[in-house]
Amino acid sequence: MELQPNIKMQLTVNKLVITPFINYSIVVLMMAQPLLGSTTFGSVQVVLELFLWVLLIIGFNSITFNKLDILLLSIFFLSSLGSFFLNDLHTFLLNFKIYGLCIFSLIYFRNINFFPKNLIYVLLIANILYAIGARYLNLWIIENSGMLINQEAYVYSRPVGFLGSPHATTNFIAIFLIFLFWQKKRLFIKLTLLFTIFLYSSWTAAVALIVQVGYIFIERFFKIKINSLVFFSSGIILSYFLVEQALEIASNIEGSRVYSFEILVPMFFDINFYNEVFALFPRSHDMLIAQQESSFASVGNEMGFVKIFTEGGVPMALITLYAIIKRCNYFTVFFFITLLHYSFFVNMPFILFVSMTFNKDLRAMNFVEKLKQVRKLS
Repeated sequence: MELQPNIKMQLTVNKLVITPFINYSIVVLMMAQPLLGSTTFGSVQVVLELFLWVLLIIGFNSITFNKLDILLLSIFFLSSLGSFFLNDLHTFLLNFKIYGLCIFSLIYFRNINFFPKNLIYVLLIANILYAIGARYLNLWIIENSGMLINQEAYVYSRPVGFLGSPHATTNFIAIFLIFLFWQKKRLFIKLTLLFTIFLYSSWTAAVALIVQVGYIFIERFFKIKINSLVFFSSGIILSYFLVEQALEIASNIEGSRVYSFEILVPMFFDINFYNEVFALFPRSHDMLIAQQESSFASVGNEMGFVKIFTEGGVPMALITLYAIIKRCNYFTVFFFITLLHYSFFVNMPFILFVSMTFNKDLRAMNFVEKLKQVRKLS
């Protein structure tokens, strides 16, 4: 039976009201998830993530799927099925949660144009003020609260910000800063964000930011378009020959945390480190670390891309990385470099959401710019 016009109109109005509510709810839950995950409120985080799952599934009713979306879902469910039979329940559920939220976010926010600027700006300003308050006013509120799991590592050392760790917070600020660099404006805000990044002292993200800005500079001023993967790979090859000099320079810089670099370098360039990393199905990252610490070094894996391949298995990791690169292409150099230590684009939906949202905005700006050039020529 066909719906009456007034009923159709009511359903349309309801959908228009519900969809923004769902989108705001999803983003707020994504923002809260990493902070809760870094605290003793683990049970609250689990409940929050279940709500996030439900909202993403509800949101799927209003989107269309392309071939890549279907491939993502197919490999996710097949890999998870294998993981269910091969792993203990905790490992299966953890990996299912990490990749499920990542893939569902990749699909949902490809379809949804939602840019809650005020919400993102509030979080950005809050993290700027928090870093200044901690460093200069000795207001280590989160670190001294007693709820932070790794409190002793950060109190009076590095502020964690409102994403639960200096690394995650710095990634968020750096992504925002890269977004501004692509726009060629707002110098004061850029300098403020750069200053804030150094207050958080997360150097992998800082280095990734600098290299990404260099990549933008080459493209913009020298008019040279370089494939981001080629650019990154060339840098890795160059670093192999300059690693000793880099270690020496870093050791002379106060607060450079060179010991992290000293741990990562032997891992990255030693082929023996990758034994049993690239499996077909997901497995336990904690178990991999235990194996490495018993046979390779006193410290197990510290690299983000190894964690991604371990927790997802090769097929799921590859298709997920491909989708992220395709849907966050303005941030790929930054993404590649942070993978050497972090995996926030995969295990933190908010970072993925921000990158995809900014990427859409940059694509739209680029399209308008090209359209203006065509009109001038014509």
